[in-house]
Amino acid sequence: MPFASRTMRSRLFLLAMLPLACSSPGASSSSGSGGEGGSSSTTGPGTGGAGMGGGGGMGGMTSSTGVGPGSGSGGSLPMLPCDAGFAFDSNPITSPILTVSYTNQTPYAYVNMKVTGPGAPASQWGGVGGSGPYTWTYTVYGYDPGVLTFTFVEGENGGNPGNPVAQCQIEALVEGSTNPGSSGSGGGGQASCADLAQANGWPGGTFTCDDGTHNWCAGTGTPTSDCVRCCSPSCGVLAQLYNSSASCDDGNNGACKGSGVLTWDCKAGCCGPGIPNSQPPTGGAFGYPVGDKSTSPAGGAGWQVWQVLGHYWDVYGGAHLAEDIGKAGAANAAVSSVADGVVLVSAPNGSSYVNVILIQHPMPNGTSVCSFYGHLATRTVSPGQTVKRGDQIGTVLDQGSNSHLHYFIAPKSLCDKIAGLNGGGACGYDGSGGVPGLGHADLANAPESYTASGTNNGCSLNGYQILAPHDFIDAHHF
Repeated sequence: MPFASRTMRSRLFLLAMLPLACSSPGASSSSGSGGEGGSSSTTGPGTGGAGMGGGGGMGGMTSSTGVGPGSGSGGSLPMLPCDAGFAFDSNPITSPILTVSYTNQTPYAYVNMKVTGPGAPASQWGGVGGSGPYTWTYTVYGYDPGVLTFTFVEGENGGNPGNPVAQCQIEALVEGSTNPGSSGSGGGGQASCADLAQANGWPGGTFTCDDGTHNWCAGTGTPTSDCVRCCSPSCGVLAQLYNSSASCDDGNNGACKGSGVLTWDCKAGCCGPGIPNSQPPTGGAFGYPVGDKSTSPAGGAGWQVWQVLGHYWDVYGGAHLAEDIGKAGAANAAVSSVADGVVLVSAPNGSSYVNVILIQHPMPNGTSVCSFYGHLATRTVSPGQTVKRGDQIGTVLDQGSNSHLHYFIAPKSLCDKIAGLNGGGACGYDGSGGVPGLGHADLANAPESYTASGTNNGCSLNGYQILAPHDFIDAHHF
């Protein structure tokens, strides 16, 4: 939600409406996009809303659950359809800028509040709070008098228009402002990203400023005077702020067990020693091989999962048997061990991997797993060498714009197989059809494990289970 204007009244109003949130470094998107989880505390219907015949004062956030507008003088409006969960600071709309929120128990991601009706109504992301139920807040402007339709959608990402969750209609009695940063009565302006961080209470005043060229903030964020989009800090930034090793819970891996703080990149929590409301994560001590080595799902610092485990690629006629992670400028980037362990293989490879490394890692329950790394330009470790989590083991092979690291986690049986072949046989693709309908970088639907099958590409992994590294690392994060 934009920060204040020139008058103390609008400054106090916006400060009151800005929800507390905790997030992390990232990008943003255009108007109305939102992110993960948030606090609920919807109040009951407000009073003082205007009736058809005359003006009334603005009440509290007016809850809409299928009943008509808040009480006022001068007549009454007909009841309009409205699903439960919506709340408005004015119903009917009697101010040039409207604040609307939607509350739900489900931690939806890539959300948006779509507004249609007379004029050119638009919504701007204001924040999210809570830990179930969650409340998403938006600023709405640009409308003309008449009935407006509000549709809360989830899953709006990468060209996907999203899925409608709930809908509500209310009437605007006045013309909306053309500028979300304006009060409509004397001009406005936008705060800086630092101002927004202070108003939202983001930890340590930290924030993420997207200049419009990144994909930070997972589609959330607010335009500020110095940022195309400004959003709260990432899990990696929180780790630096609290001098902590952070775990990221994506809602499926249980890494934080409901503790920590919600960030734009960790929709179920970012936790670690010193991070508020954190419980110490349990399990092994794994991190990512690149970037800040902490931020899910690929290590932060711009690193992304380019191809998921189990994705079928017709170019190779099989399912992908690893995760590929990359970013612009990945060539020659340092690659680190994901956990403490012993190097089993460090050798050149005749395939496009060029160089491969296999490291065995002991687990708390007495078993072990291995991490495999391919497409390496250099190797800085030798077989038999002991390494610690975060120790550099090599660098990413320069493949131009396709420079990336190919890596996976192998159960003990597969680890022994690859070690026995001195790193050979760990093909990039099998001969199967992969997971039906799975997209190239579809992390939401990618499997946590995949069993190779078929005999394509001289694959020696047939019948062996491969573990998705981002799922395993998050579940056993340091």
